[in-house]
Amino acid sequence: MRMGRMLRVSVLLLGLTVSASASWAAGREGGETTMFQAPPSPEEILDALGEKPKGKTRGIMKTRSIVVHDEADMAPAPPTATPVVPPPSQARVPDAADTNAASDSKPARKHTAQNTNRQAKKNKVAFPLTFGLNSATLTQEAMGYIDSMAAALQQKPELVLHISGHTDISGGETVNRLLSLRRADAVKQYLEDKHHIDSSRLTISGEGSHQLLFKDNPRAAENRRVEFARND
Repeated sequence: MRMGRMLRVSVLLLGLTVSASASWAAGREGGETTMFQAPPSPEEILDALGEKPKGKTRGIMKTRSIVVHDEADMAPAPPTATPVVPPPSQARVPDAADTNAASDSKPARKHTAQNTNRQAKKNKVAFPLTFGLNSATLTQEAMGYIDSMAAALQQKPELVLHISGHTDISGGETVNRLLSLRRADAVKQYLEDKHHIDSSRLTISGEGSHQLLFKDNPRAAENRRVEFARND
């Protein structure tokens, strides 16, 4: 069994690191990240992910947490172009074809903008999971967080999640990427082995230090985390 697990991790390191990480980073823009400071309830997790939990939803957030808005949300809106009005001598009355073309094109542009905005925003849940030094072995404290996530997944059988491992800037980037991938895989295996979550509902990536939660303090403990997001 141990040899099988080692082979599995080796395959992940050799085959999935670049592809999984690249594909996930491409769709990660926007939304907000909720970093829980203690194992939350399943309802708190689902609420933070933008899922509607069962039962009472009002005043649901009780566990201490930090909410970080992604840069895509905080970026200033692009400047609005000032329309150029032709002088009176060049102005003309639009004909029926112009009017019809304008009315046909406006809803399409609005629809596209709404879809893009909806796809861009993806809320995430982060856990400050603890591991052994330079290892992917889960501690008892880390297992408590993952047990909460398992309860949320069991409450929402249709929920599919992406699990991403993250580090601070300590150590080399190659080492950090591989370590963060192994840790994400350890979380996935725990959910599958202990809680019988189907593997088809979980994907993973190792991001290393490329997606710091607090860029102004790259060695902050909060940067060492495992994130969960809806994979839809």
